Amino acid sequence: MCGRQDTSQAAEPRAKLSRRALRWALEGIVCQHLTVARVAEDLGVSWNTANDAVLAEGRRVLIEDPHRFDGVRVIGVDERCWRHTRRGDKYVTVIIDLTPIRDGTGNPHSNTRADPHPATQPNPDPHANSQPENTVTVTDPGNQTGAIGTPVSLQIQATDSAPGQTLTFTATGLPQGLTINSSTGLISGTPTKRGNSTVTVTATDTTNASGSATFTWTIRKP
Repeated sequence: MCGRQDTSQAAEPRAKLSRRALRWALEGIVCQHLTVARVAEDLGVSWNTANDAVLAEGRRVLIEDPHRFDGVRVIGVDERCWRHTRRGDKYVTVIIDLTPIRDGTGNPHSNTRADPHPATQPNPDPHANSQPENTVTVTDPGNQTGAIGTPVSLQIQATDSAPGQTLTFTATGLPQGLTINSSTGLISGTPTKRGNSTVTVTATDTTNASGSATFTWTIRKP
């Protein structure tokens, strides 16, 4: 008969997600702009479970550390769309420590405390300081309407501040029956279910710079 194992290194007591899963989810939402729905689907948990866990981990790592601003002299501020819904606060303000850029010592980072169980971090980009960050802009196509059984064709337009970049398109929340061409940004297909959908289309270039647009798509009966 096996004795009780100590799992505190892998997860908090009574936690539904491991420490590694929490770090992955937080980095996915903050750094890769994944939606909570996408994170919940990949982790095999409900939306509420993923959302509560990410908020708690973000509070622990980013807010509750009394030394999080030690050594910070230069900051950058950005605003991101956090919740793609009609109700509630939609935007979150992101503050980035740019001191390493000003000092020429490394990449920008959030000044968080060291995690005793860190996830694997990507190698620093040796060219990060050699050129400004690209800006990708997705043109908002406006709210869309359609009908079940009627083919759809909507071309998403996007631009990049850097010439010669190749854009890759993704979309979340598309009505059932519709897909987006990752190379051209063309949304096409035939709707099969009525309802209102909140659609977010994202264009990402080869430097991982990205831009998004969010709109509503209503599908009615024919």
